[in-house]
Amino acid sequence: MNMNPTTSSGRSVTIDQLLVQRSDLGFLEGEEALIRAQVIQDVAKNARRHFGEGSGFHLQYPNTDYLPEFLVIADLSCLDPVTKGADCSSLLFAWFTDSPFSEHAQELIERLVVFDWEHHAVDGYY
Repeated sequence: MNMNPTTSSGRSVTIDQLLVQRSDLGFLEGEEALIRAQVIQDVAKNARRHFGEGSGFHLQYPNTDYLPEFLVIADLSCLDPVTKGADCSSLLFAWFTDSPFSEHAQELIERLVVFDWEHHAVDGYY
């Protein structure tokens, strides 16, 4: 498996970290629709708590009415900046899935192939 996927714009992206957790982590009970809405609302905050504030962020919303079992957040970097003058770019890329753990890296690679990195990534400076 290629752990340095190429985006649709030709950028080689490195998967630095991959966080997989139960999507309803922290909820013991409650109305499913309210839990789903709160979890989706908190994904960016959750990602930044784990990986810091310096990256862009993108969430691919679940295409289901229910909350899929797992939240996956990938910490990604690229040696190519989005804008001239920067040294690199980075992005936290999140999605929900019901897939078993072993499939997440491949699922990320498939999603990145069609992803618009330039729209969501943030430049870094050394």
